[in-house]
Amino acid sequence: MIETQEQIIQEQIIQERERDWPPIILLMIGALIILSAYGLYHVMDSRAEMAPYVNSISDINQPALIRSSDALVNLLDSPQIDGSTVLLNPVRVDSLVGDYMFMIDLGHNKKLPVVLLGEITDRQAETKVEVKAGDMVRIFGFILPLDDIRLLTRPDFFSETDQKMLRSQSHYISAVRVVVLDQ
Repeated sequence: MIETQEQIIQEQIIQERERDWPPIILLMIGALIILSAYGLYHVMDSRAEMAPYVNSISDINQPALIRSSDALVNLLDSPQIDGSTVLLNPVRVDSLVGDYMFMIDLGHNKKLPVVLLGEITDRQAETKVEVKAGDMVRIFGFILPLDDIRLLTRPDFFSETDQKMLRSQSHYISAVRVVVLDQ
């Protein structure tokens, strides 16, 4: 069967269109991923504003948002606090403990370790958050039980004093986001 010049051209056009689809599909998938990540970021920011306030142990029947140092101090020794979300603003950095950890002053002679989860997991650059003792910071993260300091890092990274202090803690904050506030 003899194909006409027009049929040959139409087949070539169809073949070219089929070759052009993969880059377009990849571009569309990339745009979808970017839009999804952008939307998730804004949902996470807005969820902190919508979460219920917690002031006492009786208020907790599921992980909830804790927004004040006083509420955190009142709840700290409760196992029900595990997994709760914290949004502390502002809170003072008491001291630095290693590269990825610092202590915050909750008042009432209570201090709590904060671990920079983003830096440990390489989700953010190591120098992205640089805190100093005395800085006022905003912290968004999760309260987790501190059963063993090896969960945080190797014990030989800490001085004996820091190891003793960390072993006395029941919980720590796994910080998703830390912002140093202007002073």
